[in-house]
Amino acid sequence: MKYKYGGYMKYIVSAILFCALMIGCNNIGNIASITSTTPNHAISGEAGTVGDGSYDDFIAALYIRETTINPADAAEYAKNYNTPVQNLNYYQVEKPGRVVRQQNGDPTPTQNLTYKQYFNAIGVDNIYVPGSTDAEMFRKMQGATINFLGFAGFQFSEQDVQVLGYYNYFLYIPYPYDKVYLSYYTDLPNSTWADGRQGIFEKDSEGNTFLATDVNRWLGTWNNKNGINSFADLLDPDKQLYVVKDHFTFKHNNIVKLLSTTPGAKPLSDYIGISLYWDKLDPPVSPPAGIPNEVKVTMSGLLAGAHLRGAQGVVDLLVHGKNPADETGTHILEYVYELGNFDTPWGK
Repeated sequence: MKYKYGGYMKYIVSAILFCALMIGCNNIGNIASITSTTPNHAISGEAGTVGDGSYDDFIAALYIRETTINPADAAEYAKNYNTPVQNLNYYQVEKPGRVVRQQNGDPTPTQNLTYKQYFNAIGVDNIYVPGSTDAEMFRKMQGATINFLGFAGFQFSEQDVQVLGYYNYFLYIPYPYDKVYLSYYTDLPNSTWADGRQGIFEKDSEGNTFLATDVNRWLGTWNNKNGINSFADLLDPDKQLYVVKDHFTFKHNNIVKLLSTTPGAKPLSDYIGISLYWDKLDPPVSPPAGIPNEVKVTMSGLLAGAHLRGAQGVVDLLVHGKNPADETGTHILEYVYELGNFDTPWGK
């Protein structure tokens, strides 16, 4: 049963301390929903694969893809810092990470933004120095990027960092304080959040009830793993590198595990080098502009796809011919192509 929440909910800061949080009726991945006259990244290639570089190059390319912050676009940012840009579109936010939704639950679109407006929306305008080409400044902007659904940096969600041991979910304890529910963001249809709803009871894969939220709120506690003991620590690009490398080790291992238990699946190595076709997958769609219909599978591409839609999304692609998309309509095969052919610790 699903409930609309109003009023206050209580949560644990420690075993004995409770605080109040409004989650009710006020007016999530991926930040790559932005469309601009400036490319989000500098990747191009023929049919098949793109990329060609080290594992660090792969991570750098992913940073650009996920945050849309590209040092190569420094001149464009400076030129249009206070000038509206045709098709620089995003979603309205109350603050970085808190989308403004329409009555039907859809995010509220904004169009033709200036870069100042866009940088404010993703929480990095306080870092940006107009006209600067400083590489370290752009790296800090990438780390600090928060999209409209609260995905951070590499577009990590609460679930991403919780499963790696960095973060503990927020605990929701409703009156009369006799039950405790984990609370975190999960991908649900926009209509779930109609009429101002921001929290709803759902069941996880094991049948446990939890409180799903419409954005990543980051209200839980931290474990000081690799020096990350707060959300602010997570936004540090140096510390994020620990997380992203742990993240891809986890994704790779999960892909291997799921393939080993999925009927009809082959070992991961058997899929490297095969071709997939946009018009032959489910759903059969035309690829985005600049992407060929034929995409060759590489290890880095599959890791990128798992970053977008999880290890299960990769297995669904390889075994079942499905091409799932994220909250903004970005299909997994787009990531397999755009971030393909880089070296990884598990091969190319």
